[in-house]
Amino acid sequence: MRISKIFSTSNLVLILLSAVVMVKNVPAQEQVIQSPLFNSANIELEQSADDLYEKSEKLFDEQEYWECARNLIILLDVYPNYSKIDQTVYMLGECLYETGLLDGSKKILAFFATRYYKSTLLPDGLCSLQRIEYDKGNYDISLKINSLVLKCKPSPSQSILDYTNYYAGLAHYQLEQNQNALDSFNAISEKSPYYSHGLYQGSLALLKMTKINEAFARFHKILRLPVYTSERQQLLNETHLTLGYLYYEMESYAAAIKQFNAISREYENYQNVLLSSGWTASKMGDYKEAVLYLTDFISNYEQSHKTPESLFLLGRCYLKLGLYAEALQSYDYLIEILPENNYLPETLSEINNSLEMQLAEIEKTKMDVLVMESKFVNELPLNAKQDLPGYVKEEKSQIDARRVELFSKIRQEHQQLNELSSKIRQIQNLNSVTDQQRSWRAFAEYGKSRAMFLYKGRQLQ
Repeated sequence: MRISKIFSTSNLVLILLSAVVMVKNVPAQEQVIQSPLFNSANIELEQSADDLYEKSEKLFDEQEYWECARNLIILLDVYPNYSKIDQTVYMLGECLYETGLLDGSKKILAFFATRYYKSTLLPDGLCSLQRIEYDKGNYDISLKINSLVLKCKPSPSQSILDYTNYYAGLAHYQLEQNQNALDSFNAISEKSPYYSHGLYQGSLALLKMTKINEAFARFHKILRLPVYTSERQQLLNETHLTLGYLYYEMESYAAAIKQFNAISREYENYQNVLLSSGWTASKMGDYKEAVLYLTDFISNYEQSHKTPESLFLLGRCYLKLGLYAEALQSYDYLIEILPENNYLPETLSEINNSLEMQLAEIEKTKMDVLVMESKFVNELPLNAKQDLPGYVKEEKSQIDARRVELFSKIRQEHQQLNELSSKIRQIQNLNSVTDQQRSWRAFAEYGKSRAMFLYKGRQLQ
């Protein structure tokens, strides 16, 4: 039976996985599962399979998921009774996930969990399914799989518990079950790579619960953590930025600027840091300092959609400093880079039409990928046998060629899907900032008039 028919819905997968956990918890003598038979005839084949599996592991570690998946499919095809067949199927599911084939990965991992329920990797497979359901927005199902992981016997390793608790916390947070989210994040051990992220997400949950002091204490706890990876540094930068925003909203501008100044220039959203610092310094009345932040922004992020805002604020700071010529220069440049108001409605109409066309195209591409994923998974030799009928052996080479071609098409379709998604995001961003730009132009025109009035008044003195 094809596995796409077995696992047609998420709910059916949950029923099967629940049964798996119950069977796994039965005493070993009550479980019946086939073991691979070894004899002198297949020892050499076992060694060859080991070699191919080790190459696949190396490719996976090197993030060469496409080549790794091809090797694993060959391994499944040539030696379905390989002693590490459970690990092979599990790694294949992970490869499909890493290449963006979520539905294919889900089917493979569900097959793995129900077929190889005695595998020591069962908790890992369940966690991967939990992650997939979270990524697909199925938060309730993700949490149900989390409960299955926690019921596994023997108890999963601490790393698995940390993993499942982290994704459980994320799912609870998305469902606005903030206390449950906090409990899940608090269950992550301090040695886990998810610990710092759990602290950050838990802080956000506390903010939603209006437990401000506890949230601030948790944020500052993150800042005391040692920095030994670039990922940890990015999280510290994000924490500083969040604290800066919070202090700004509380009108604690000195505390806010201190947080912004603690962020490294390598931070991916550093343009937000400079702009926020400019606003904060201007709120403190330190216009000279604000000018430094804003000129830094314009020098390094001139093409940013936030450049109009920075130019407006820069002109305002120059006005406050009595530098009217510099203020006029800032406002003139802002007016120059923004379109005339009369052209904006036509531009917005063109954007919306393009957006509708792109959305229709992306939906069609998603359906094509979905169909191909299903065909690809159905043709994987998950239930293959070594003793094949003659007519099957004759067609086997054609099936193998078709499978490779299908996988290649899926990869190409996913690349196209990613390109379309990127275009959609660009269009949506342009659409969302156009009205803001219209406002900045109007503000600039007013600021320019005021600067000219003050500048002429000074010349008359």
